[in-house]
Amino acid sequence: LLTPHHEVRTAVDGKSTLSATSVRRFDIALIDLGMPDLPGDRVARRRQEADPTLVTILLTGWAEVVMVGRWHG
Repeated sequence: LLTPHHEVRTAVDGKSTLSATSVRRFDIALIDLGMPDLPGDRVARRRQEADPTLVTILLTGWAEVVMVGRWHG
């Protein structure tokens, strides 16, 4: 991702992620499940509804994931 052909943007929370992705199209989104203001799965679902072509990868540093199956409902 650090080549001249890629541009990386970061956001510190769910609201800023939704704001940034509403004014610009991205090819891929790496979203943390444990963001401070909105759960990452909710942010991902809202972005997926707005742009079904967006490739979304949900990440977590949590030792235990209790949301398995919730995304593909």
